[in-house]
Amino acid sequence: MKASLRRCSDPLRCQHLWDAITTIRNHKQLPSFDRIRRYMSRMHNMKSDEVEKHLEECASDNLIAVTRKVGQKGSKVGIEQEGFRLPTPPEEPDGHDWYCFECHKGGDVVCCSKCYRVFHEMCINVEDHPYDNEPFVCVVCKKRLYQRSIRSRINRDDLNMLLAFTVGRLKERLPVNIMERVIPASQKPGVFLSDRAATSHQALIRSDQLSRVSASEPWRAQLLLHHQMDLNTMEKKTNDCRYKTIYDFEIDALTIVHNVVIYQGVHSSVADMARQMLRDCQYDLMELEQCKDCYRMSNEKSDKYWFCKPCRPPHQLVYAKQKGFPYWPAKVIRLENELYDVRFFGSQHQRAVIEKSHIRPISVNIHTLQVKRTSAWNKACEELKKHQEFLSMMSNHEPDHRNMRTDSDPRHKVDTLSPHQEPQHQHRLEVAAMEKY
Repeated sequence: MKASLRRCSDPLRCQHLWDAITTIRNHKQLPSFDRIRRYMSRMHNMKSDEVEKHLEECASDNLIAVTRKVGQKGSKVGIEQEGFRLPTPPEEPDGHDWYCFECHKGGDVVCCSKCYRVFHEMCINVEDHPYDNEPFVCVVCKKRLYQRSIRSRINRDDLNMLLAFTVGRLKERLPVNIMERVIPASQKPGVFLSDRAATSHQALIRSDQLSRVSASEPWRAQLLLHHQMDLNTMEKKTNDCRYKTIYDFEIDALTIVHNVVIYQGVHSSVADMARQMLRDCQYDLMELEQCKDCYRMSNEKSDKYWFCKPCRPPHQLVYAKQKGFPYWPAKVIRLENELYDVRFFGSQHQRAVIEKSHIRPISVNIHTLQVKRTSAWNKACEELKKHQEFLSMMSNHEPDHRNMRTDSDPRHKVDTLSPHQEPQHQHRLEVAAMEKY
């Protein structure tokens, strides 16, 4: 496993320097070091030696080009001047990323032998280090290979239909164009630039306008982001049924965060939104993996009894007591270490994790629970009763719930990976029976 230096510059500082060069050029001036220094001082409070350091790093990474031009006006006539210009995107794409997929920074990185991702040695877990001289395979590729090798409980059509719900929810969390940047306004009036008229009224107006223009030129992303991804692309992939596993979807969400941090900066508001989007995404994917039927019905909410319709296999029913509340009918979503993750019947269908000592079987005599029969309690019991009616109908059609699965969309094909297949007409009979209610 050998590390190599692919880029040493800070991508956010590179963006700031590009802003400086663009703005100076818009003033019909040569982007010299002195003008760039003044821009960076006023806009980003950066010292001269820092500006010089970042310019050198960006130039060594071919993200800024150094030019030499002979002056043709005023006191600069005949004098060679050093300046800087924007780079030209390469014609051939690079084989690997330039920034660590874990911390999103440059420096000495190790390239994955299976994908475009790179990692700092310190960002690689000990167990993921290759043995002897074996090629390095990153944790993303290892997990993706494992996920594709195991038997899935969800066929590909269903998976992409469910992930379409997920991406729709995520678009509410991250509604902005993640590649759009706005150059911040100067903190001081008069901005900096014109050597002749920086204090004139027109210069003030022009400088303020320039400081607020969108800087979302496509070439910027082409130079900084190896693999571009956004929620619209993810939505299209669900529509085209391109996701093979849940983890494939999560990888794309991770890539969005990686790109946003590189392009907008780790402390930007867009990066905060992207990280929150990823947390929501991972929670939703955990819910989908836990029970695809619950996830589908909670998103569809096809009628007022959506929560009453049973999953396959049906969830255990209990009375659960949350602190400050009476015992309440609930479905057990997950049981782990004697902790019951339940979802309550009733108007809100809230979730809670309840200790085993506060769980009672659904068959218990209600009078022993000493529950006050409020309108909310009665509504919850009504939903429980309706759920039990649906369970009874399911039992009449198919006694063995282990051989049952929910066909959640008419697009089903026979390529499901489930070891058991339920006849299609059987499912239609059950759905028709439930819809009578």
